[in-house]
Amino acid sequence: MKSNFYRYIFAFLVLFISDLSAIAQENTLLFTDTKPVYTANNLQYKILKIEYYTNELVLYVQYSVTKNEDITFAGPITADTWNLIAANDAARVYQLKGFLNLKRANKLLQKEIASRNFIYVDSKIGDVYTCEVHYSIIPSNVSEVNMNKGFLQRPSSIIFANIKLQKKHLSESESDMEVLVNSYKDSLSNTSNVDDKARLTNEIANLHLVQGNESEAIKSYQS
Repeated sequence: MKSNFYRYIFAFLVLFISDLSAIAQENTLLFTDTKPVYTANNLQYKILKIEYYTNELVLYVQYSVTKNEDITFAGPITADTWNLIAANDAARVYQLKGFLNLKRANKLLQKEIASRNFIYVDSKIGDVYTCEVHYSIIPSNVSEVNMNKGFLQRPSSIIFANIKLQKKHLSESESDMEVLVNSYKDSLSNTSNVDDKARLTNEIANLHLVQGNESEAIKSYQS
């Protein structure tokens, strides 16, 4: 009887881990920086927030019009694309991979600007545009980046300087994932809310699965 019981438990865990593995491939929001630190070289531009996902970094940018003008917004891989460049090393360029949800006065103008494409907008004083710009995860050893128009950085091409990335303090032996796991564990130990505990436990298990550590994922639900 005991052997059959353990077989059932093992089969259940295999199926459960398979489901979790699929979930782990999703682009999960890890945290949101609602008060990003940066220097705006042009006060018409503003970073509203930065979202950190398992697979990407998303900046929400606002542009306020101060005179009647035609404005050009560029998709990835153009001379005017908003790329990120390491603040201390101009050779390290992190290319824009998606320009999404361009809005004026909170009304959608363009869902996505495709690679090598532009959108031209006739604008008037007082118009306010917002958009999402998407990038791959920035390496943990890069603490600050500049948002630059194009690939070659010049003083006049920098839109935002020294955008501080909200990385955890990593030791040489810790990966980004390990730090996130520890952060979630701290939050788990400090909450008594059942829903929060379930959510945090799932996040911890998912991160272990992303690392390929199924045994630790199982332990997350046993502890």
